[in-house]
Order: sequence, then structure tokens, then C-alpha cells
Amino acid sequence: MKIGHLTFGTPEYVRVTKMAEREASNLEALQQCKGLLSGIEGQLTLQGRFALDAIIEDIDNLIF
Repeated sequence: MKIGHLTFGTPEYVRVTKMAEREASNLEALQQCKGLLSGIEGQLTLQGRFALDAIIEDIDNLIF
């Protein structure tokens, strides 16, 4: 079976599939981290909020 330019079962197919699975796992982890960090925002000092905003912005850049 062919999927795009990859043939099912070939080493290239396996490599690309594993890369896609890792990327999806990383994306999910980043989204969960962002959610957790957003939940503590109200408990931080002003300086902590600035740092948190920078972290969330970095996560957004990794996601998109």
C-alpha cells in the first residue's frame, strides 16, 4: 500500500511514522504544560507573571 510517497512497511515509512508519533506526543506535552502554567498565573508575583508569560510564549512558538 502506498501513502503519499511512502510505501507501507519500508524503513522510510517506519522512520517517518515514528517521527510523526514523537511530534504528536511533544505537542500534547507542550499543551499540557501550557495549561498547567496558565492555572498558576494568579498565584504569582508580578515578576513571576512576566517570567511565566515568557515561558508560555516560548511554548506557543514551539507548538505553532
